[in-house]
Amino acid sequence: YKNTRAFVLLNFVKEPPPWAPPGVYCGCVVHDFWFEIDPIEKYQNYLKVRVGQFLVPFGVRQQARTPTDLLAMRYSQTALAVFDDGASFRDIGVMAYGRIQKFGFLFKYWGYCVNGERMNVTHDSNERKAWGLRLVVKPKYKLLEKLIKKLFPKEKVDGVEFGLSSQSAGPRARPSYYSSYGPPQPDHTDRDRFCLDFKVNTSHFCAFFEYFQSVDSLIYEDPVGPAPVMWVWVEEKNRRTEGAYLEMAYWLMINKSIDPKKVPCPFLSKRRHFGLQVVGYWDYYNHGGNYHMEAATGSRHRPAVIYGLGVNWDIKWYVRLSAFVEKHDYGRYYGGKYMGIDDYGKWRLRVCLTWVAF
Repeated sequence: YKNTRAFVLLNFVKEPPPWAPPGVYCGCVVHDFWFEIDPIEKYQNYLKVRVGQFLVPFGVRQQARTPTDLLAMRYSQTALAVFDDGASFRDIGVMAYGRIQKFGFLFKYWGYCVNGERMNVTHDSNERKAWGLRLVVKPKYKLLEKLIKKLFPKEKVDGVEFGLSSQSAGPRARPSYYSSYGPPQPDHTDRDRFCLDFKVNTSHFCAFFEYFQSVDSLIYEDPVGPAPVMWVWVEEKNRRTEGAYLEMAYWLMINKSIDPKKVPCPFLSKRRHFGLQVVGYWDYYNHGGNYHMEAATGSRHRPAVIYGLGVNWDIKWYVRLSAFVEKHDYGRYYGGKYMGIDDYGKWRLRVCLTWVAF
């Protein structure tokens, strides 16, 4: 229908978590299920309204439909920790968004109101809703273009973006089934999130940086003493979780025989190039809430850093082979629990083969 759109994305591959209760997963997982309309045709670029289950517009990497849409084939540690290992990247609600071109600047905005639960949770555990705003500014980049041309005469600046996201997620009760089927889950009494990001693209080079912060107040059960342990209720206010992610990539070879605009797949047609690309990234995550660790070390800082380097090779427009070498440096702390180890780290090799099937 004119000025309307609908989108459905189902996942038939994702395995349910080991503590998922019977009947929650029935062969496929609904990721996206939304309906969209341009309420005023004359101003359709300025205002669009979406209703249903959709990706919450917070940050940049969390809006990728799957990890394969990302250069490093992975979400950041902070995003996974704050958004329930990806289960809260999507939520049910309503969103308005659009773009405005003024004074040579392009402004993009998103405003939304959702349940503040996990995806596919059709009930709300409280009366408060989660709401948030995101603003992206694409400024004039003539000064940056002149600087890059002096350093790299053959490079051309394709785009520069600054992003700001803010979210008040409100309270959320623990899922009732977790008490029987999985690890203890907390009751959140408040959740506030903030994100700053920056992105620049040139002919062969791209860079992305994101700073992420979350402040939560929660109540949870905690084990005390030797076996048999006793479980006590702990109320923790203003637990601060923060992290940063830096990613840089360079095209070693661009396959000019593949025109992204002619690729018959909406997800892949948004890529800038196809060919051979080298990718490097730094993923910093500091989980600040652990009073056991504070008692043992005098500090609440628990940094976990991942360094990665790899390549993406587009064998065909519908087949990509990726390989990454990662160093996971967890310092003295691993898995969220103080272990008394002064240095803990490990190396990891990730190999990914992605393809499009019709």
